[in-house]
Amino acid sequence: MQAEPNLSIFENSIKYDLNLPLYYQIKSMIKRGIANGSLKPGDLLPAEEQFCKQFDLSRTTIRQAFAALVKEGAVDRVKGKGTFISQNQKLDRNVDKLYNFTTEIEKLGMKASSVVLKFEKIFPEDDLLQTFKTASNEMLYRIVRLRLASGQPLMLETTYIPTKYIKGLSSEILEKASLYRLLEQEGIEPYTAQETYESVLITGEEKKLLKCKSNTTGFFLERIGRLKDGQVFELTQSIIRGDRSKIILNLHQDSCSINHQIE
Repeated sequence: MQAEPNLSIFENSIKYDLNLPLYYQIKSMIKRGIANGSLKPGDLLPAEEQFCKQFDLSRTTIRQAFAALVKEGAVDRVKGKGTFISQNQKLDRNVDKLYNFTTEIEKLGMKASSVVLKFEKIFPEDDLLQTFKTASNEMLYRIVRLRLASGQPLMLETTYIPTKYIKGLSSEILEKASLYRLLEQEGIEPYTAQETYESVLITGEEKKLLKCKSNTTGFFLERIGRLKDGQVFELTQSIIRGDRSKIILNLHQDSCSINHQIE
């Protein structure tokens, strides 16, 4: 864990004329620090007394801000030690651009890893033949992976990809390398993707693998990735923990973008 940061990294004033609660403004300052990298996972926040003195606020207000951050999973309070930036930060997923799990996790200063639960070559059945528009004798990789951030399970993925795109792929390779980076090394450049989400109740084996509590809801995500010529190169179906995820829509005058965040 890093040394206690100087309060100078935060904004120097509270705007009393805004119709925003004071605790919310403090909370927002800290979250912006996390987002811009000034505060990193494991960093120790200044003590409540320092915040009170710097911003001329009551201790109750600072405690309310910290409590809200704890509830959102942004910080962890350790008795006798202080308040730390959580190691399990939200993963900002920009769905309006091509998404790479490993890259996004690494941007947060966390370690991305995968456990390959199943790796096999299969001949496509009718539904996969229709998706990939391939011949019945062209084989696909079927890869089932548990995706983790700093050792914490976030999603369970099943990916199908034609074997012609990556020769010699193995479960050992996939546990050490990003699938998209391996594709890039083969000269395969993902161009577009379509994703659909459905809400689900996580039960059975998925609940056990994702270490969810009972009655945890989540998202079933189906992703179809295409190359520039429109050919499908990937079908991925994932179960994502809902207790650590949220989807945010950013509405503009003539467009809409979506952020998927994982806590």
